Amino acid sequence: MAPPAYRWVIIETGSNQDTIFATDRQRLQLATSHAIGEVGTTWIDRAINEAIPHGSRHDPPSAADPVRRVVRASGLGILLVLDPETGRSIVESVTRKALTESPGIDVWGVVGAQEFDPDASDGGAIAAFDAARLEHAIARMSRRRPPSVRAPASPFVARCVITDRPATHLLLGEDDGSQPVAASVAASWDPNMDARKSLVEELCRELQGPHVAIEETQGPKDPIGDSILSQDLLRQGADLTNEGWYGVLHADGNAIGQVFANLWRTRPNSAGFIEAEGTLSGVLERLIRGTVANAIARVWSAHGEKKNWIVPIIVGGDDLTAVISGSVGFEFAVELAREFDALTAEGMFGYPLAQVMERINAECSSVPDRPSLGVGLAFAKPHHPFSHALQVANDLTDLAKSKSKRQFSALGVHVINERSLRSLNDLRAEASTGSGPSKWCAFADPIAIGRYPGTGLPELTELDELMKALDPRWIGLPGRDGGAGGQGAVDQERPRPLTNPADHYDGLTSGLAGSGPGSPDGPLVPSKVALHALRRALTTPTKDVEVLKARVKRAWNRVELAQARSPKGAAAGALQRIKGDLAWLLDSPRDAALPLAPILLVTAMDLVDVASGTVEGAERADKARTSAGGTAAEKADESGEDA
Repeated sequence: MAPPAYRWVIIETGSNQDTIFATDRQRLQLATSHAIGEVGTTWIDRAINEAIPHGSRHDPPSAADPVRRVVRASGLGILLVLDPETGRSIVESVTRKALTESPGIDVWGVVGAQEFDPDASDGGAIAAFDAARLEHAIARMSRRRPPSVRAPASPFVARCVITDRPATHLLLGEDDGSQPVAASVAASWDPNMDARKSLVEELCRELQGPHVAIEETQGPKDPIGDSILSQDLLRQGADLTNEGWYGVLHADGNAIGQVFANLWRTRPNSAGFIEAEGTLSGVLERLIRGTVANAIARVWSAHGEKKNWIVPIIVGGDDLTAVISGSVGFEFAVELAREFDALTAEGMFGYPLAQVMERINAECSSVPDRPSLGVGLAFAKPHHPFSHALQVANDLTDLAKSKSKRQFSALGVHVINERSLRSLNDLRAEASTGSGPSKWCAFADPIAIGRYPGTGLPELTELDELMKALDPRWIGLPGRDGGAGGQGAVDQERPRPLTNPADHYDGLTSGLAGSGPGSPDGPLVPSKVALHALRRALTTPTKDVEVLKARVKRAWNRVELAQARSPKGAAAGALQRIKGDLAWLLDSPRDAALPLAPILLVTAMDLVDVASGTVEGAERADKARTSAGGTAAEKADESGEDA
């Protein structure tokens, strides 16, 4: 009897970020992301059931099955089919559903031309898979029309009030009546908020480690449901930009695509390759969800069970894109990278990804020898265009990957302090001095998450200590025991919330706090006004290093003068820590060689400002809510009852 002759079928979505972020409304972003994720799961499942009745398939799959699932992932499905017509029927069913029900989604599929025996000991499946991937790439570029041409613009068609695309539906809003909207908006409106419910459930299932015991020790708790922006707020069109600053985070696994491309090196026969491809895809889906869930739970626990501070919009494969409240954005980004390192070091979900990468690295140097994450985090003010903040976050992710050489997890962070919509390269160039190999930038390079001496990148502990010197309210990131990369046991002591809304700066006298400006009982910090003058000196562009040094020295004299005039002459230790960061500028002789490593002061100042600004914004929001609805005590007084 001849062995079965299968073919690969590859169905995948594309241009996902463009599709999801066609609007800045987070309710629609969540719904579109959820629909894209379902393409590789329930959509393909339904198409298989339509093409092949379930009674003719075996569970678990066997050689006699006309369809065998290999990869079931967010936005991606890879199958084996005996009959190419069955494969074409499945592709047609999925793409037709996109056209009729979710017209904004870009999805296409191919049926490979090469046949092979999936259970053979040769490499026929590997060669056929490479050929199918090439066919899939060619189909994407040359043989199909993009979603943008599905509803062409016309002067006789109304424009969508949300995306400015041609309107095809009238949507009944909760408050403002019927509005003309594009087909993609109508498909994603999601009145029951199923996308948020599914996201919370998926993340809760993957919550790992000590967080699983939260409910047992503290009673019913829901760190994921508490943290993600609530259904009511999403329905109202609320977002995370109302507290003073918002952060856009993008994270991507380093060289994961190269791991897939070289997976055949670990299992060079057909049967082994097919199994390895499916297993790794499933594990990566769980890995990113477990990483996000654990990081959310840590920040939630550290900040008094903080509510409504994050919207994870894309969570799939090795990617995460999220919008975060400025008050905890930096801490969440750090925890995200730490959790990824910890889970992969532990052999998450029983899969030794680190060992697989080491084995591939022994034969193919393009793959690093350990899993790691590149993270980009951009902060912006409420009215700053979301699309620009997202682009800066994406560029920061690429910068983190480049500077770390994809060998360890790194975090690139930038605070957008201007209204112009310039690229990250232009923003950094504006704050640079010199040229060529000795070019120096006032903004910090990406931060190494963990201890990797000799890499040339600043370490997280250095930035953390400098932020403490700038503002005692910054109590520091939680530490972790262990070796390189900060991997190992997690400290049980968790810090109190980052800042206290009652604290405030006195910019002239360097006073911070508790019982009033300049209070002798409040901790004193370096003058905020003088420090911001120092920041301007560092970031004003010049090509002459000596001009930069002279300018910084004048600004530093102002910082020291402000300290001398303060009530207690305090903050001397903090000033020494800051001066240490600027030592080469303040103490180096004329015409000294310019160091390549940037300082951390500007980045540290910006991050502290984001945290402080967010607290002030939250305080204003609390006052607005109080004035609108009154406090519980006021309402109790009015009703004659106890509060």
